[in-house]
Amino acid sequence: MQWTCKILTETRGYRSAWIATFDAGTIRAVAESGIGVGFDALRAWI
Repeated sequence: MQWTCKILTETRGYRSAWIATFDAGTIRAVAESGIGVGFDALRAWI
């Protein structure tokens, strides 16, 4: 997932990208690119 986010920001012109997978309402995995430290606040919000 991290690679996918990186490709979106480095080659497709996206400023930032994030992906989260859920299972029964619980976050199982999260990846991001282009957000950096600010992603912690977003992760807490989800």
